[in-house]
Amino acid sequence: MLIDEGAAETRAVRVVDGVVRGFWFGPTPDDPFGEAPLDVGDILKGRVADIAPALGGAFIDLGADGRGFLAAKRALGKLIEGAVIVVRVRRAADGRKGAELDGDWKAGLSSAVRSQIEGAVEGAIGPGRLGPFVSPAARVFGVWPAADLDFVTCSDPDTGREIQAALGGSSLEVETNSDAAWTDETESLLETSLRRSLRAGEAVFTFDEGEAGTLVDIDRAADAKTARGRGEGAFLNAAAAFLSAELDRRAIGGVVGVDFPAPTNAGARQELARAVRRLGRVEEVGRDGFVRLTRPRRMRSLLERATELSPTAPDEARAARRFTLDWRAKAAMRALETRARARASARFALRAPAQILSYIAERPHWMTRLTARHGARFELGEPREQGGAGHDVVER
Repeated sequence: MLIDEGAAETRAVRVVDGVVRGFWFGPTPDDPFGEAPLDVGDILKGRVADIAPALGGAFIDLGADGRGFLAAKRALGKLIEGAVIVVRVRRAADGRKGAELDGDWKAGLSSAVRSQIEGAVEGAIGPGRLGPFVSPAARVFGVWPAADLDFVTCSDPDTGREIQAALGGSSLEVETNSDAAWTDETESLLETSLRRSLRAGEAVFTFDEGEAGTLVDIDRAADAKTARGRGEGAFLNAAAAFLSAELDRRAIGGVVGVDFPAPTNAGARQELARAVRRLGRVEEVGRDGFVRLTRPRRMRSLLERATELSPTAPDEARAARRFTLDWRAKAAMRALETRARARASARFALRAPAQILSYIAERPHWMTRLTARHGARFELGEPREQGGAGHDVVER
């Protein structure tokens, strides 16, 4: 895992066999705690609101974050209506479905962090999130457990020390390499993983996420040769391999329907049935190439993190989503940092729409962190013309 404590956000990348399989974003240490949506690993003081015997658990009042569900098998004791308990988010909320909770909130935390949280429970008035005692960088281990990792690369030594302190004696190897933590290639892959359609090899993939599930359409590129026999099997295998990594990068879980090109013979159908096993739990493989499967879903998808429903088109269609101002502003800050690392003595100005520049200006601690790391060589430039989109980092 690669962790970068950026000026405007903490971000992590999970890499498996040299392939990026996931992104994670969290607050910086000095961001207002609780500003972001409730996420995996967050620890809260809750109150047992309603016992649900038919569901095998109880609904927990989480204060401003609504309600979550705690299964009886994950509770540390008997669930009693009205009782105050501490819980950790096990799976993020999904549409109208609240967060799934875990009563074993202490797992993987040092004794010092546990004591701080227990003290906060006594001082907290009513249900709600507890203080940010777990460092932003260490919160990612609620999504990707330390036991499943070989090593961690951090952007600075302080981050590594925070992680080891929070994990309490973990043997996980932590190294420092500011150049590797976040690169232009990583940023490009992030942008690609937010596109609705993209091409990989001979295949064109189109992703449509909805509240009930995700549909992925796979077509052959217009300039690709028509496959027959072994060539058709190779295409299906390559498409399934790429899709497996892309579903991970996009953090897509739940019900997923994948519409492959229809296999033309029995051999190709068998190849498809074998290839799709890497995608999740396969429920059905149709003769027409349509595959229905389910995948674990713990965190909000990348698309959910980056966008919001447009108020002018309040339905769940992918086309009705737009990038949030927060996401766009943090992307601009990432661009500034990446350029600063590449050109250690140059001066830069950020050109962006006025609303992005205003959003950044209202958070002076972002620029303060950037200056502390790279020197006072940044400025917010003139706003783009009305209707301009995106951002540019220009050298002065």
